[in-house]
Amino acid sequence: MAMMVDSKYPGTAVERLNSVHGRVAKLTRAELDQEWPAVRRRLLWAGGLRDLEDAAPGGGYTGHAFNDYNHCDLCTMLGDVQDESNANAR
Repeated sequence: MAMMVDSKYPGTAVERLNSVHGRVAKLTRAELDQEWPAVRRRLLWAGGLRDLEDAAPGGGYTGHAFNDYNHCDLCTMLGDVQDESNANAR
Protein backbone atom coordinates (compact mmCIF):
# COMPACT_ATOMS: atom_id res chain seq x y z
CA MET A 1 0.00 0.00 0.00
CA ALA A 2 1.37 3.41 -0.98
CA MET A 3 1.83 6.07 1.66
CA MET A 4 -0.72 8.88 1.42
CA VAL A 5 0.84 12.31 0.75
CA ASP A 6 -0.68 15.74 1.27
CA SER A 7 0.29 17.72 -1.84
CA LYS A 8 0.15 21.08 -0.02
CA TYR A 9 1.90 19.89 3.17
CA PRO A 10 4.03 16.88 2.14
CA GLY A 11 5.51 16.44 5.64
CA THR A 12 2.11 15.53 7.08
CA ALA A 13 1.61 12.00 8.36
CA VAL A 14 -1.75 11.70 6.59
CA GLU A 15 -2.72 8.28 7.91
CA ARG A 16 -2.00 9.38 11.47
CA LEU A 17 -3.93 12.62 10.88
CA ASN A 18 -6.93 10.63 9.66
CA SER A 19 -6.76 8.49 12.80
CA VAL A 20 -6.65 11.62 14.96
CA HIS A 21 -9.69 13.03 13.16
CA GLY A 22 -11.55 9.77 13.78
CA ARG A 23 -10.78 9.84 17.50
CA VAL A 24 -11.68 13.54 17.80
CA ALA A 25 -15.06 12.77 16.22
CA LYS A 26 -15.69 10.23 19.00
CA LEU A 27 -15.18 12.75 21.80
CA THR A 28 -18.44 13.49 23.55
CA ARG A 29 -19.74 16.75 24.96
CA ALA A 30 -19.73 15.12 28.42
CA GLU A 31 -16.00 14.34 28.06
CA LEU A 32 -15.23 17.88 26.97
CA ASP A 33 -17.28 19.43 29.79
CA GLN A 34 -15.11 17.86 32.51
CA GLU A 35 -12.39 19.59 34.49
CA TRP A 36 -9.30 20.51 32.46
CA PRO A 37 -7.02 17.60 33.52
CA ALA A 38 -9.61 15.07 32.32
CA VAL A 39 -10.27 16.99 29.08
CA ARG A 40 -6.53 17.23 28.44
CA ARG A 41 -6.14 13.45 28.82
CA ARG A 42 -8.90 12.95 26.23
CA LEU A 43 -7.18 15.39 23.84
CA LEU A 44 -3.94 13.47 24.27
CA TRP A 45 -5.80 10.23 23.56
CA ALA A 46 -7.38 11.76 20.44
CA GLY A 47 -3.93 12.78 19.28
CA GLY A 48 -2.56 9.29 19.79
CA LEU A 49 -0.46 10.37 22.77
CA ARG A 50 -0.23 9.18 26.36
CA ASP A 51 -0.23 11.38 29.44
CA LEU A 52 3.40 11.09 30.48
CA GLU A 53 3.87 14.00 32.87
CA ASP A 54 6.50 12.16 34.88
CA ALA A 55 8.64 10.90 32.00
CA ALA A 56 12.08 12.42 31.55
CA PRO A 57 12.31 15.07 28.81
CA GLY A 58 13.22 13.36 25.56
CA GLY A 59 11.71 10.14 26.87
CA GLY A 60 8.14 10.72 25.77
CA TYR A 61 7.30 13.57 28.15
CA THR A 62 3.89 15.05 27.30
CA GLY A 63 3.27 17.15 30.42
CA HIS A 64 3.58 20.34 28.38
CA ALA A 65 1.09 19.27 25.70
CA PHE A 66 -2.04 21.47 25.72
CA ASN A 67 -0.91 22.95 29.04
CA ASP A 68 0.46 26.35 28.05
CA TYR A 69 0.24 29.06 25.41
CA ASN A 70 3.00 27.50 23.31
CA HIS A 71 1.98 23.83 23.22
CA CYS A 72 -1.62 24.14 22.10
CA ASP A 73 -1.71 22.21 18.85
CA LEU A 74 -0.99 18.76 17.52
CA CYS A 75 1.03 18.22 14.36
CA THR A 76 1.06 14.82 12.70
CA MET A 77 4.45 14.97 11.01
CA LEU A 78 6.40 12.31 9.20
CA GLY A 79 9.49 11.17 11.07
CA ASP A 80 11.91 12.52 8.50
CA VAL A 81 10.69 16.12 8.95
CA GLN A 82 9.88 16.24 12.66
CA ASP A 83 13.20 17.85 13.59
CA GLU A 84 13.04 20.61 10.98
CA SER A 85 12.57 24.17 12.18
CA ASN A 86 11.27 27.41 10.76
CA ALA A 87 14.40 29.32 11.79
CA ASN A 88 14.83 30.74 8.30
CA ALA A 89 11.11 31.70 8.05
CA ARG A 90 10.33 29.56 5.01
